Amino acid sequence: MSDRRLTFAVTSCGRLDLLRITISSFLRVNKYPIDRFVVIDDSGDKGVAEALDFEYGDLFDVIVNTARMGQMYSIDALYSDIDTPFIFHCEDDWAFENPSGADFIRDSIDVLLSDSSISQVDVAPLFLLERFLFRKRMRTPPTFRIITTAPLG
Repeated sequence: MSDRRLTFAVTSCGRLDLLRITISSFLRVNKYPIDRFVVIDDSGDKGVAEALDFEYGDLFDVIVNTARMGQMYSIDALYSDIDTPFIFHCEDDWAFENPSGADFIRDSIDVLLSDSSISQVDVAPLFLLERFLFRKRMRTPPTFRIITTAPLG
């Protein structure tokens, strides 16, 4: 069996109200064992770390940039601090729903392990992917595949 350890990683920038929604909605629907929870905040506000510590105890490792460095710098800094083979990356303005009760992280790892040419799995409702790809008259790139276990019809 391969190493399936995963880090839940969130980038944020001073939007604690949205970050709380992201975290609480994820914790409510997630079924997969998470090895580590980490947040990087680019606002320079140490109050974010204090608030997360108060609300979630020591569940989250929180990195607060000393000054605004930008999202790409934050992602690089965040990823350089992660040692699990898988990362579930999200932003501070995401809200999770899981009406099917699927183990979406386990399913995503299964997809990644099934084909070495796949390096990323996007988790979103199919109707959002369809809107993004087709209603804006965008063409599906040849390397993009929609893999779903849900019925399409």
